[in-house]
Amino acid sequence: MTAGSNISFDTCSICTEQFKLPKLLPCFHTFCLGCLQQFVLSSSKDGQFLCPLCRYQVTLPEEGVTGFQTNFYIEARAEKQVHSGGECCGVCEQRATHSCRECEILLCDTCTKCHQSLPATRSHLLVNLGDSCTGQTFLSIQKYCEKHNDEKLRFYCMPCSKVICRDCKLTDHDSHKTKDIADVVEEARTSLTKTKVELEACKAKLEKFIGQINENNTETSKRISHVKEEINKLADSLGDMINNARREEIDRVTAIQQTHGKKCSDEQYRLTQRKCFLQSQIDHTDAMLKEGLDCDVLTADSEMKQRLAEIEKEQQSDSGFYSKSLKISDIPLITPGVLDVVRHAVCNVTREAFPVTRKTMSLNVMKSLCVTQSYEPVYSITFTNTSNALISYDKEGSSFLGLFEKSSPKPTWEIRIDLNEFRNEGVHGVIEKHNKENPDNKIPAADYTDLKKPFPYKDTNGNGDTCWVIKEHNWVGVQTVSGDVRTLTFNPFAEPGQEFKPVDVCWGNNNEIYIADHDANMIIVYSLQHGFQKSLTPHFYNRSPTAVVMSTGRTLYFGDLNGRVHLCHKSLIVN
Repeated sequence: MTAGSNISFDTCSICTEQFKLPKLLPCFHTFCLGCLQQFVLSSSKDGQFLCPLCRYQVTLPEEGVTGFQTNFYIEARAEKQVHSGGECCGVCEQRATHSCRECEILLCDTCTKCHQSLPATRSHLLVNLGDSCTGQTFLSIQKYCEKHNDEKLRFYCMPCSKVICRDCKLTDHDSHKTKDIADVVEEARTSLTKTKVELEACKAKLEKFIGQINENNTETSKRISHVKEEINKLADSLGDMINNARREEIDRVTAIQQTHGKKCSDEQYRLTQRKCFLQSQIDHTDAMLKEGLDCDVLTADSEMKQRLAEIEKEQQSDSGFYSKSLKISDIPLITPGVLDVVRHAVCNVTREAFPVTRKTMSLNVMKSLCVTQSYEPVYSITFTNTSNALISYDKEGSSFLGLFEKSSPKPTWEIRIDLNEFRNEGVHGVIEKHNKENPDNKIPAADYTDLKKPFPYKDTNGNGDTCWVIKEHNWVGVQTVSGDVRTLTFNPFAEPGQEFKPVDVCWGNNNEIYIADHDANMIIVYSLQHGFQKSLTPHFYNRSPTAVVMSTGRTLYFGDLNGRVHLCHKSLIVN
């Protein structure tokens, strides 16, 4: 039995037979009393269990399964199907029009009225055996106040959202605004109809997410299959010498496929269960709109609004997994220690499966600024709205943040900073902390507001897209406002066996990312549309980049290990 299977209103989804003593769970799924007792006996824990269909967590009443509300709508529907052949009244000989559930007797119109007038039987549930198209109520029941037994429930208290009798209105609800049930039930039906539409919209959104997961998994499987096929062809051509390496690589990418497939399967199962739960809300709402008593419609309206709010909050908190797909950067390249010939071959195969355009260019420096005389590294560069440079650097064993005006070799001011704090709080955080601790030596707001790149190792473009260095793994993360998430885990321009060591990133002006790779002594250019584009390598010795930023004037700046900041030619920018 799966949550996505069709559910009949007439049969229990556990035993697949006609309902016997149907019990209604809080998620509005119905099961036979006996079936539910067996299920709860085998699966409940600490007085709770999961609905067999939608996995909604249900708390067991104190009296056990028998404490759940009986679904008398299902019982009444079965009763109507049984007595649909024009039987006679059980009291007189007239044609029966109703059936009393408590007395188990058929009644004509006259006897029905009498039945409803007697104190002993006036609150019995009556099933209308006539044609439902005539507009007559499917179920009939006179509901009386629990406190005032002889008083019918006639009014609806607006502040208390409660159905009350006349005596309650005159006593406990004397100063409250009340309306006749007949005057508010249509409003509740209209509200419940709107809630049903919104529930159906939530269900449609879930169906879309499930479809995206299917497409995601299919596309990933195709890509993995292609990589595996090419790796197999290559390994076969190399013969026995590389059979062990081949098996290792196939097992590794297969494990990635299985892991990703399981994630997709688990997420799809979770969403399918939620879809089933949503369908039960919709079905219950629909039943209330078609067949519900006035009191039940009012109660359902309030309950379903609360349930809808919970559903919408849950959808907003979803992880966004639906639109993510496995990228080439998620597939690790050859493992260390394998023969160089295999390393080169597998890299080539993988890149052919995910082709990119590559160029290698010399990084032509137009001008350099010496930030420190102690030849210690530059960590980050950013620009103020007046084109002054804010640079963080090491000097004499400590880290500083300084302001340099118009390429001046000496800072206008500098403050000592903690690098970890600087990484987490950014320029604003460390300066505001300084200003708070040094009220007589505050840094003016113009020197640190409206910055080009306020955080080291991280940048956000005008569209709201973000790129950052994942230092724990030596990766680069990219996340767009559309929900696309990428992880760049290798440098396609590096020498074989050279480790990827990104130390800083920044956005260019055409959705391209500049990545400073310390070990490879280059800056990599990556495009959101076309992948890796080219590498920019300094043409002089020992200028390994440690920080990178693009100015508003489309000029690339990078810092190095020796405390210098270099201005590069504009022709390097991706057009």
